[in-house]
Amino acid sequence: MNEKKNLSITAMICDLREVNEEVLNQYGEIYVESMIVYVTEQSQEILNRHHVQIESMILERLDLDVEIIERNGTFTITPAPAGNKKLNLIVNGRLIIEPGSNEALTNYIHIQVNGEVICPENLSSQLSSRLTCNGSTKLYSDSCILAESPLRADRVFALRAKAENQYYVIGKALFLGSSSSYELLLQKKVRIICSHAIVAESALETAVQLLDEKADITLVPDGCQYVNEACCLDDTFLDRYGSKAYIDANVTVGDTGLPEGLEFLYIKGDVNLPEEYKPDFLKVCKNFARILTFRGKCITDVTDLVIDKALLESSPKGLHVTDCVNVKITDDVPAELIRERLTLDDCINITCPEYLISVMQTIATDYVLLSPSEEDKENADMVSSPEQTVRIKAMKYKM
Repeated sequence: MNEKKNLSITAMICDLREVNEEVLNQYGEIYVESMIVYVTEQSQEILNRHHVQIESMILERLDLDVEIIERNGTFTITPAPAGNKKLNLIVNGRLIIEPGSNEALTNYIHIQVNGEVICPENLSSQLSSRLTCNGSTKLYSDSCILAESPLRADRVFALRAKAENQYYVIGKALFLGSSSSYELLLQKKVRIICSHAIVAESALETAVQLLDEKADITLVPDGCQYVNEACCLDDTFLDRYGSKAYIDANVTVGDTGLPEGLEFLYIKGDVNLPEEYKPDFLKVCKNFARILTFRGKCITDVTDLVIDKALLESSPKGLHVTDCVNVKITDDVPAELIRERLTLDDCINITCPEYLISVMQTIATDYVLLSPSEEDKENADMVSSPEQTVRIKAMKYKM
């Protein structure tokens, strides 16, 4: 008779509210690793009887009639009615609550936000009783109109803006257009509430009359463009954005250097560039988070990147990898080749063979997770645990 297989579940959210004896009896040992685990009183008793091992940051009891909603990015609660639903909301990013959402909030049993909450002042007490926030909460007057971010205070906005109203901007407000647009907003008695405004020098006197006194103001030359995505300062940059730019992201300078004609740069993110181009860069840019110099090639903004021996051997001057999501080092790469040629910065998840872990710790910076490759993990599991195990990995799993 074959022994029962073990079960290993790894997930961000694990719903065990409907677990039953029949399912659990199919397995030997059961191990659950999850950031959030949901159970009912009855399912928790069943799990305890079967000695199910649960490792979680949050173990929460939730009735079966409650719907679990999980969102990454931005989620907005509007005044639109949600019927008689009972909801449990998890947001990894930003939660926006619109004015007049009093009744809609009553549908939410619990709200978990890992990030930022934007809420009208008059709903703060109603929200606080059901909110857990790992991050920040910003309150705005319920008399405000929520505006898209960034708010471009151009002629289109000026024509559409409602007279004698306040606009609340979650991010930045941009005053980079013609002064006639701002004069029209003043005539309409419009006010713009924001934490940060980017203002062209010629528009300063008018812009300060439209902004609240708490707004931070960054002055930029006339003709400056706003860029809110990671970019490379190559020959195409001038065609897309012009010679003056405020860049709200990371920037890379390629191995061909800066394009001719750049006049002004204001960069909120990091700058990656070859060492030899640093003096030229500092002539046009005085504001930036960090300068990271590198030798040889640069790879940036890739979701899944595999680095093998052939790639490093084809980069004799070095390889700099930045702002990537998943980076995998293959097992054919010698440790010495990594030390000589590879640098990594601002990458989220790095995997490599076990023997390279200590080397990667010396050449990688600002990473979230550095771990052995799946092959190494499986080999280690076979040695330490020869019995067969069913493995489930998911963002959200319901048993």
